[in-house]
Amino acid sequence: MDERQAVTAANEAFYRAFETLEIEEMEKVWLRASYIKCVHPGWPLLRGWGPIMTSWERIFANTFGMRFRLNDVHVEVSGSLGWVVLIEDLEARGYEASRARRFSRLTSSKSVTVSGLSSITMLHLSWHRPPREKSSCNSALAGLSW
Repeated sequence: MDERQAVTAANEAFYRAFETLEIEEMEKVWLRASYIKCVHPGWPLLRGWGPIMTSWERIFANTFGMRFRLNDVHVEVSGSLGWVVLIEDLEARGYEASRARRFSRLTSSKSVTVSGLSSITMLHLSWHRPPREKSSCNSALAGLSW
């Protein structure tokens, strides 16, 4: 497997882990290091293994289901660092709603170490401005300022 394939595989493993809603699966895809970083939409920057895994535990504890559709996936590799930038369509089900809520158009970027076992070292997720047309995404995100 070349470096680009390793980064692609690490990204796919991240989304498989996310959809399981199991902390043990998420722990497998992150590098266990103090310098890793994570930004969830609406959250402050998280640094280090402990705070990042605690954030995933909180997310998983309040979510019954999660499905992703990935779009515009771009994988790059330079030396021992690889990164992925993509647009994800997300459908989630949690305590606040008895039916699934669509939050489409999240921009995701991840960096991945590619020497040896590929692991996530940084994750940034942010809301992606929805298209001007009316959609369930627009109504779900109506209270957000762009």
